[in-house]
Amino acid sequence: MRFDDYSTDKTQPVFNEDKSDARDGKYRIYAEGQIGIYRWSNPNFVREMESMGTEVEVREKDELRLQLKQIPKEETARILDKLSLQ
Repeated sequence: MRFDDYSTDKTQPVFNEDKSDARDGKYRIYAEGQIGIYRWSNPNFVREMESMGTEVEVREKDELRLQLKQIPKEETARILDKLSLQ
């Protein structure tokens, strides 16, 4: 997971024409808005959340449009409790 491409903005695409430095590769995208970026630096949290993300492959000049399902805050809270991160 690359934190330099992490975005918490709910209204903007993850990669857009202004993000010219986005590198080709596979990414996992999450529709989650209840917690801050610091939780994503915990490898155990990332492992628990992995199956809830959508994997995409980005290539130069790709334009992706995705419909993501919001991860329920109860599920995020369950994972935080399990890992004692509350």
